[in-house]
Amino acid sequence: MILRIVWTSAQEIVLRMLDGIKPEVVDEIRHQAGHVDGVLGVEEVRARWVGHEIRCEVNVVVVADATVAEGHDIAMAVRRRLLERIDHVSEAIVHVDPESAPGEMRHSDGLVAHGQANDH
Repeated sequence: MILRIVWTSAQEIVLRMLDGIKPEVVDEIRHQAGHVDGVLGVEEVRARWVGHEIRCEVNVVVVADATVAEGHDIAMAVRRRLLERIDHVSEAIVHVDPESAPGEMRHSDGLVAHGQANDH
């Protein structure tokens, strides 16, 4: 029994040392972000431990004709929900994509792959 406790604790420590996040936490981030009014979908979720805090990045999908202000309001609502509802989350960066071009793969126009900056 003691060896099992030591083994479980060691796994947790190594995971944290590598900034790793349990899949359940990523699933909860996705779930919470997806339940904000105006969010049609959640594309990418990234999270990592920084000390005793979790920092996450989320790409959410909104209607294509949303204004910049509407997109900003949705992003702020997602951020607020993540900070309030998920333990240890201290920072949440939210990127808004229109439903016509969701996900990071849609943002690449070939320039990023070659080390050049996008001008849009």
